[in-house]
Amino acid sequence: MISYCGIDCSKCESYLATQANSDIERRKIAEQCLIEFNVNMKPEEINCNGCKSNGVKCAFAASLCEIRKCNIEKSQPYCAVCSEYKCEKLEKIIQSAPAICEALEAIRQNLRNQMKQRKWEKGSHLFYLTPRHTAGNQPPRRIQG
Repeated sequence: MISYCGIDCSKCESYLATQANSDIERRKIAEQCLIEFNVNMKPEEINCNGCKSNGVKCAFAASLCEIRKCNIEKSQPYCAVCSEYKCEKLEKIIQSAPAICEALEAIRQNLRNQMKQRKWEKGSHLFYLTPRHTAGNQPPRRIQG
């Protein structure tokens, strides 16, 4: 599952600690949140099956995550598809968590590649090649209709 911020939940420390039911990992994450993000969380608050899941979410995802709130309000799967992409709110979050920017940029690149592929597939049936075209003598001819 890809979260609203673009991070793959299966690689998220909170998600992994929940799936492993590891109190040791939860303590490490709580310490890391305080040091890196100045967010004071108790280890027992770190239980997350993904911010998009119907199951348990860590306290941060459930109530504090601005990215999650914004995407839910806009009914978007993640920031990468937003018309206001890299808004002020997202830029502020990226400053403290650059991995989010990398994840969202990867999603955007993947979406661009998919659009190019669809455009090529949609348009490719409009042309055909004959032996004389493949010999380099003439360009492909457009099929009408």
